[in-house]
Amino acid sequence: MKKPQAGKSSCLAIFFIIFFLRPALGGNAENWRNEVPCGRRLPEMQSVEKTDCKHAYEASLPNGGQLSVCVESGTDDSFCDVANILYRAKNGAVKEWKFDINQISGFQYRLDAVDFAGNGHEVILLGVMRMMTSGICIAYWTVWALSEDGVSDGLLVEDYGRMGFPTRSNGEPGALMLATQWRGGTEPDRGFGKYLLGVWYRYENGNWHSVLYDRDHPVIYRRYLFSHEKERDQGAGAEDYKPVTWYRHKSARPVVGPYPDDFLVEP
Repeated sequence: MKKPQAGKSSCLAIFFIIFFLRPALGGNAENWRNEVPCGRRLPEMQSVEKTDCKHAYEASLPNGGQLSVCVESGTDDSFCDVANILYRAKNGAVKEWKFDINQISGFQYRLDAVDFAGNGHEVILLGVMRMMTSGICIAYWTVWALSEDGVSDGLLVEDYGRMGFPTRSNGEPGALMLATQWRGGTEPDRGFGKYLLGVWYRYENGNWHSVLYDRDHPVIYRRYLFSHEKERDQGAGAEDYKPVTWYRHKSARPVVGPYPDDFLVEP
């Protein structure tokens, strides 16, 4: 059985520095600010009892696939449990892989259905949280797309469901995935600070592909200040995260040249 990659080198892998020219961004036509969060949340998986599983879950998915998870206890010194994930596609293909999760956080996940192609055909998104940091509590998620044919590579999205999520252009079919990560950096006349970086991905031919050179969806960033902190906190519900359209604020900008420093993105 072929195993999908547990963590695709995504928007934050060190590969090359983005050098966009402002004219290439379409002048003042910042259509990306009008992107709308999309997709629909699916019910939670059913908890079941399985031998040798600390926790076990199963679900029948709207795309005809079957999903099962067996969480096994890790070693005491690793501070990680292991989630054994198995997906049986509608065509009978089986994909199985392992994913380390923090023992304290436990198995936290979400299932969503998104029409990426705009043809009424939904793809199932499985997001699993690996860990959460202290401080501003950044949640590290990996997201897989489950289709009728198989499983995509994992896409790394920090604060998935709150700061990074599927979006669509208002009134237009189809969708993209906004993958986010928190990074340290600097700008001229500003000291070192924390920034949120966003890169849009399209789902095509069973996998994720960044759209770095799409003038309507450039790589974007926003410095983490009080206004940003307030918005982010509003997206944290008691039991669930709500999408925060942080990119609509005037302080969100396309990445142009080498600033903020150390923003390295893979094509």
